[in-house]
Amino acid sequence: DDESEMREIPVASVRRLYRELFTNAPEYLVWQNHAPRLTASGDGLGSEASVRRFTRQSDITGIDIYPVPEGGGHSNLANRTLSCVGEYTDLAAKSANGQKPVWMILQAWSWGGPQGSADKPFPTATELRFMFYNAILHGATGIAYYSVAGLADLHSPFMRILADLNRELASVEEFLLIGTPLPLE
Repeated sequence: DDESEMREIPVASVRRLYRELFTNAPEYLVWQNHAPRLTASGDGLGSEASVRRFTRQSDITGIDIYPVPEGGGHSNLANRTLSCVGEYTDLAAKSANGQKPVWMILQAWSWGGPQGSADKPFPTATELRFMFYNAILHGATGIAYYSVAGLADLHSPFMRILADLNRELASVEEFLLIGTPLPLE
């Protein structure tokens, strides 16, 4: 489910759907993806309390985040750097009371403009790698990449970057699956 809270879908409808899926298709997981907000005060739209009502209707939670180029507008945090990925990972976990896995959707295209344009560039290899590890170090247990138009050219430079990053993840997969997270300052 994608951004039901921000789209103001009635929580009762989401709850009903989750119960139906839980009853009739228990072998499937329900993932509630949220918009990168969760910063409003009180219990209104975009607040932790509001998002939590939707997170309850899922097995997994997460947020999609697109901080490239730095200083962009796809975030409500004061932090407009790449490290907002980790902060949003923390917010997603908090919205689930630390009781559900967090899967983050990372930027694999230029949000808000033509893909790869000068003012909305694709993330570089270094930027993607930082976002990836920033999410993991903040507790993400799943990573997805998102592209509006798809990344159809499997031989493009950007797909090569994604492939390299996926190979790097595969090389540390066993550690990530059996390792014990260390508290980080």
